[in-house]
Amino acid sequence: MCCNESLYPYTPTKVAPMIFLVAFLFSTLHHIWINVRYKSWRVTGTLPWGGIVFIAGFAPRSILVAPPVYALLNYIVLGRALHYVPQLSPIHPGRVITTFCGLDVVVGILTGNGGARVANADATSAELKAGKGLLRASILLQLISFFLFVLLEYVFHRRCIKAGTFDPKTTAAAAKNANKVRRVLYLMYISSVIISSRHVFRVVDVFQGYTGYLQQHE
Repeated sequence: MCCNESLYPYTPTKVAPMIFLVAFLFSTLHHIWINVRYKSWRVTGTLPWGGIVFIAGFAPRSILVAPPVYALLNYIVLGRALHYVPQLSPIHPGRVITTFCGLDVVVGILTGNGGARVANADATSAELKAGKGLLRASILLQLISFFLFVLLEYVFHRRCIKAGTFDPKTTAAAAKNANKVRRVLYLMYISSVIISSRHVFRVVDVFQGYTGYLQQHE
């Protein structure tokens, strides 16, 4: 059910955005403090950036740019992890960021072109069809790209296990560092599941269209 003043086909709740806005505010401030304390801006500097974008997005209920920022963090972290054991990396460690960021740029270009055609009130039926096709292609490419990233992470993880990287028999310091890397990989799995869930939602959303269930309900 929709009120006349709503820009959506439904009456959006006002409570949930405020809850998430406050949650991301505290999370952003916490990550800023961590980056300042440990001087880790080069690795985790995208976390405060993503939090700020989410905060700005929850206010007008428009969140499109923030999720890719968190995906970028995963690319950076995995790339740095691969640099420590390059012999176990499925690809050159330096190509992780360039490859997946490059694919994200292509996704952004396709999304922008498709969205512009669909939003054009003077567009012909052929242009609208082409715009919807570009949107569908972009969202599928994004899903496939991130799936390949998760696969890369999994292959690297399995190689580390087989090579005994997480079970060093040298010093206590080496074992401690190995546990840190293992925890980072587990956290990346959790992050990847959350990001993948968002990608799947977007695929269903785009393919259903404006009259679909996801567009018509909050």
